[in-house]
Amino acid sequence: MELEFLNLISGDGGFADIWRARDKELDRDLAVKIVREASIGISNALQHARALARAKHPNVVVVHTIEKVRDPNGPGEVDAVVMELLHGVTLGARLQGPPLTREELRTVSLGIVGAVRHIHAQDMVHGDLHEHNVMICVGQAKVIDLLHRYSLALLSVGRRGEQVVRELRALKMLLQQAVGHSELSAEQACAFTEAVRGDVSLEDLESALLEAVEGEPPVRLRLEHPKTPLNLLDVVVPDMHRERVRALLGAPNFVQGTDWVYRYQETQVEIKFTEAESVSAVVIVLCWGKKYHGVHPTAHTDSPLGELTLADVLLDFRGVEDVEYFESMRTKEIYLRGRWGPPGAWSYYAVGALDVLAGVGSIAPVEFEWDVDAGLLRTNPGEVRINWMAATASYSIDVPGFNWYIKG
Repeated sequence: MELEFLNLISGDGGFADIWRARDKELDRDLAVKIVREASIGISNALQHARALARAKHPNVVVVHTIEKVRDPNGPGEVDAVVMELLHGVTLGARLQGPPLTREELRTVSLGIVGAVRHIHAQDMVHGDLHEHNVMICVGQAKVIDLLHRYSLALLSVGRRGEQVVRELRALKMLLQQAVGHSELSAEQACAFTEAVRGDVSLEDLESALLEAVEGEPPVRLRLEHPKTPLNLLDVVVPDMHRERVRALLGAPNFVQGTDWVYRYQETQVEIKFTEAESVSAVVIVLCWGKKYHGVHPTAHTDSPLGELTLADVLLDFRGVEDVEYFESMRTKEIYLRGRWGPPGAWSYYAVGALDVLAGVGSIAPVEFEWDVDAGLLRTNPGEVRINWMAATASYSIDVPGFNWYIKG
């Protein structure tokens, strides 16, 4: 095969270089992944690619051949995997856009399930399945980035089972993201989450997905949201296991990836979980025109959320160590991180004053002026209301970056 390298698609100069190249003989553009000698486990990676080249599937990137090619970055030749050139966007990019239609969700999700089933049938696992390793091309899913050094045939029965279980957990999380960003109702999304609790098989995932997509939306009375528990931040705490949260609060109203969202009259509560299914942050966001009189993570004032100001936190409490400003196309925000309690037994919190510039929904926005050049707040802190607060598992954890949108 005579290849002309046109441009670098992605890579860091190491194992993961992917080039766009022209096949002069067949007059077509291809994707060429360079496999360098400095990489670890080259033989297994090439064995993996050869297995995928032998068994093709419409939802797996097509591997045409394994060849020695001229090194586009230097003299000599290198091993390369020659694949079809895909045109589209990653699923991760698609999930940043409008909700998936019911048909999109069905086609893309079942395509990913089919791809994983095919890969496992070749005695392989993908090893790094997530939303950025799935391409959406003309409405179809294509699983990419398949050069991972896992061969089930080379593993013991126990280790083989562990790899498959890990892959199915990644697939379940991926499908939950897609379902959560689709036109399915909240009830259908929650029903899917319930149906795939714990470790499940490919068949279980496929069945639950079909039921969610093809089932009729449940008919139910529209009830007013309950009030936010006043002791929420005393009861649901960082490091608590997810099933304990469910026992206390019931099923969430919404699921966004690994995060659970509860909608109350005064607030929206978002609970973020780690991969080990323990709470990393509990975030309370205030609705427009409401007040929340419950427990504060700072635990030092009786002012309710809705009246609590930056001055209350900055002037009355010595645990604040960071005051930061963030601005995006949609929001601008002042947020604080702090801790309280005796050394060695700290509790950690974050609070913020968020002004929503676009996509406000039902959140209670806060207006303030910040001098970016000077790094100073120009508005009196006593006039800047706190409209969200969070208890976090550690002081170093990032301030919760959730969607800032009160769902209905």
